[in-house]
Amino acid sequence: MIFAVLVIFDRQNPHYLKKYVVRACSKELTPYYCQPTSSGFHLKKKKKKKEKKEEKEEKKEEEKEEEEEEEEEEEEEEEEEEEEEEEEEEEEEEEEEEEEEEQQQQQQQEKEEEQKEEEEEELSSNISIKGQTVNIIPEGSSFDPLAFDLFINKKS
Repeated sequence: MIFAVLVIFDRQNPHYLKKYVVRACSKELTPYYCQPTSSGFHLKKKKKKKEKKEEKEEKKEEEKEEEEEEEEEEEEEEEEEEEEEEEEEEEEEEEEEEEEEEQQQQQQQEKEEEQKEEEEEELSSNISIKGQTVNIIPEGSSFDPLAFDLFINKKS
């Protein structure tokens, strides 16, 4: 059975309320309660326990959803940061590789230049006498006249 509370105001004494419990045949009737205000009393719909529980559950669910969304956003941000870090590391590695390649190329060029200079020095130190090539002994080195004579005599 469903009951409704019927509240009746007393015009002579507005703070005095008469309450009557009325038996209702319809489920649509809901209990009301009286709440004092500065202008007097007014009726407010009384919330049922089920409604209160449902509201609490809805709030909890909303909080859980918000927490899940925040966690997902944090995870996405972390993933993005990790990807950015990886990209930066790859770029650094590529730059290092390019620098190493440049250094290797410079070293090879220097070696080639040194070899060319040595060859030119060797070529410039050789003098051709009557179709014979004779090596001139660079300054500061020991000169053996017998070996020189033997070298020239063998050629001729």
